[in-house]
Amino acid sequence: MTTRGGFTTVELLVTLFIAVMMVVSGYQLYTAVNQRSGRVRTAAEASNLAYSRIRENSDYIAVTNDCVAQAETGASSSVVTDTTLPGTVTVVIRRCKPFADSDITRVTALVRYDTPVKEVAHAVYVAP
Repeated sequence: MTTRGGFTTVELLVTLFIAVMMVVSGYQLYTAVNQRSGRVRTAAEASNLAYSRIRENSDYIAVTNDCVAQAETGASSSVVTDTTLPGTVTVVIRRCKPFADSDITRVTALVRYDTPVKEVAHAVYVAP
């Protein structure tokens, strides 16, 4: 009886099964990374929008409302249309006084986007 070189059918099937499993797991990893990078890109765009709006509104304006007690007082809201963020995009600018006995004003820019609503905020303290 002579033996022939090469692989048996069972060895080839096992190798093929392992190769398919590796390709499938690689595709799942690629899909997960791609989806996460899209969410991170969207969050970065919202962060850039909040930062640019806070830079536009960082002039000192004396306020009397307390940051803790009346967070909504003195807020101005605007809808943004020149962005690629999903859903309705609104930017809320709030000015409040963080300390009762100082002239410092806290300016906060809050960007709301997507459904369900996601939020990104930036804040800066401004003194006269």
